[in-house]
Amino acid sequence: MKLLLLSFLLFSAEARELNFSFLAKTNMPGVSVEGKSLKAIKLQDTKKGNIEIDLNNLSTEMELRDEHMREEVFNGHNINISFQEIDNCQISNPCKVKVDIEINKTKSSRELVFNKDGSVLKSKAVLNLEEFKITPPSKFGVRVLPEIEVVINVKN
Repeated sequence: MKLLLLSFLLFSAEARELNFSFLAKTNMPGVSVEGKSLKAIKLQDTKKGNIEIDLNNLSTEMELRDEHMREEVFNGHNINISFQEIDNCQISNPCKVKVDIEINKTKSSRELVFNKDGSVLKSKAVLNLEEFKITPPSKFGVRVLPEIEVVINVKN
């Protein structure tokens, strides 16, 4: 029985994946920038861990815009996220997970609320670019607003 339980825990640790989408509104009514992760990010540790989001995994489906985002917004630095106690989400619904987000060498801590929907944990967050000392990008008179909506899905 213990071996079966251990196998289950190890299997669920290997199967856990994170993906996300984001929405950036602009100063132009009806114009926004949507993006997503191109591939799921494997979460190695069931209780807590660190994730480095490769900027090449972010896509708005417009290569020139993605290149500007990587170079001008993120200055070529990947996004680092540390999280704790995600296993509590298997027990309580909704659950809170403490995360530390580092963008451009500036850190911010927050609690995300995850809701369990079948085998997926879902959360929404609003990140303010100015909190990370990022000037919202602007091209040809279209300026991204500082608040970016992020939807996070963790599949077990």
